[in-house]
This record gives sequence, C-alpha cells and structure tokens, in this order.
Amino acid sequence: MSMPHPLMYDDGDPVLRRLRTLCMSLSGTVETINFGRPWWRVGKKAYANYAGRSGHVASNITFKATKLDQQALVQDGRFAVAPYIGHQGWTVFTRPERLDWDEIEGIVRGAYALVAPKPKGPRAARR
Repeated sequence: MSMPHPLMYDDGDPVLRRLRTLCMSLSGTVETINFGRPWWRVGKKAYANYAGRSGHVASNITFKATKLDQQALVQDGRFAVAPYIGHQGWTVFTRPERLDWDEIEGIVRGAYALVAPKPKGPRAARR
C-alpha cells in the first residue's frame, strides 16, 4: 500500500489562485491532485502543475514544452529541466516570486496547445 503524498500547496497562495484561474479558463481543462500538487490536464494529458513552498521544496511551476523551447528556456537561469519528466520536454519555472504574468500566460497557453485536442473537420483543414 502506498503512502499518499503530502500536499505541496496552499489554496490561499496568490500564485496558485492566479495560475488556477488561467488554466481553468482553457477549454476542457480539469484539475487533479497528483504527487501532492495540483495538475492541469486536457483529457488524460497534463500540461502544467504547481508546487508552493513546502519544507525543502521551493515554489515552482512546471509545464510541458517542446524540446526546442525547453533548450532555449533553460539558458535563462529562471528555468530548469524538470526532474524525472524533463526528457519529455517538461520544464520548471523556479522563481514564481518574480512572475511576469504575461510571460506565464504565454508559457501556459503554449503548454496547453501541445496537449489540447486538435480541431477536426473541413474548417480545421483550411487553417
């Protein structure tokens, strides 16, 4: 029997509240709690998660990226390859206390676009 992970966030955290509002505004998004963190998904595919300051873990936002975007982002000291899942493009924004919400919105929308269902039908073919 596995032990549940301790929660690594506080619902009152203003960064979490704003990130949650952003993610939940994207079509088809659901929030789940995995490994003690809120994760945002479309269907079964995750695109972002958040950990608030907890014990030895600093606050961070982790998100899906293309490998090319990940390589560019980690050149900036605020980003790092995510442990365990970084080989799939997952990237960590390690300094949420220095948030530029326009930048975060662009990153989250890009992560969402990687996993969101693609439009089908004749209109999609013309795009």
